[in-house]
Parts: sequence; C-alpha cells; structure tokens
Amino acid sequence: MIIAGHVVPSSSDAADLAIEAANQVLGGDFSARLNMNLREDKNWSYGAYSTVVDAQAQRPFLILAPVQTDKTADSIAELRRELSDYVGERPADAEELERVIAKNTLSLPGRWETIGSVNSSLAAMVRFDLPDDYWTTYADRTRGLTLDAVQSQAQRVLKPDNMIWVVVGDLERIREQLEALEIGELRLIDTDGNPVN
Repeated sequence: MIIAGHVVPSSSDAADLAIEAANQVLGGDFSARLNMNLREDKNWSYGAYSTVVDAQAQRPFLILAPVQTDKTADSIAELRRELSDYVGERPADAEELERVIAKNTLSLPGRWETIGSVNSSLAAMVRFDLPDDYWTTYADRTRGLTLDAVQSQAQRVLKPDNMIWVVVGDLERIREQLEALEIGELRLIDTDGNPVN
C-alpha cells in the first residue's frame, strides 16, 4: 500500500472549487490520470486515486495506491511523474475539465435524496463558513471553471517535492527497490508507529 501526501489550504479557501477540480483530474475519479496509469495501462493496481479531505484549517491531500509488491518502486516513480507532469508540462486539458464539470453538475439532483444528505450539505456550509447561496450557485460556478483557474490552483497547492511517502509492505521484498528510488531517508516503523532500528 502506497500512501503519499502533504497539506493543502482549507475547505474554506476561496478557490476550493478549482482545487477540488484539479484533484479530480489527477486522481479524484475512476477515469483520472493516476488510476488510468496504474490500473488501466500498467495493471499494477486495482485502483489508484487521490483525495483532498475536508477540514476547517489546512487539510490533507493524499494519494493512495495498493499495488503489486514487485511494482512498488515503479508505482511510486509513476505517481511522482504524474504529479510533476500535472503541475508542469502536462496540465489539465479541456476534455478532462469538461468531464469533471459534467460529473459535478449532473450529479446534483441525487445529492440531496435523503434528509441526512441535505443535513450534511447544510452542516458543511456552516462548518466551512460558506455563503448562504453556496449550493444555489454551485452549478453555475462549477460550469464557470476554466483551465487556467484549475491549473493555477494545481500549481499553487500540489507540491511534488513536499510529499511524505508511506509504504506498507514486505520489507524484505521492497527495501532494495525503495532505496534505489533515492527520494529520501527510509524510516522503518512498526504497526503501532514506533521506530524500528
């Protein structure tokens, strides 16, 4: 299991819609880049994705990828490349953004099918100090997202060189390949999070 992450701005950030869209293009949907690479193209994983967890202050941006043991280092290299390319020479394209906009707007009618889901949406407005018309204007604001806005937020919040990488696996089988990546000091911890000598 590969887990990588760093912190990004709060869910209350004025550019949150663009941040969320940027994440969806990279790894937030089944058809996003990370999953298409590791699952569909390389067949090294049953699913690879990224998420931005809601929080009032700084919040985690996480990449999660359960992969074949023998492809651990190769998968990390691909995830790093995808992230670097995304904030660099291969930004989101029009088709990717259109797919995100369609998903986020066309799914709105089903978003409030239960009292609990309505309550959750209202609670999020209070928790993150969102304007009273947040959901009323959501579809129009989402349709108004531009490639420039999504890319500028991707570059602002996603930091490939600041990622903390956590790998859970068979140390004897992956240690050498991880050390060969040279992405930082290898620290071993036990299942309780205690350092292992």
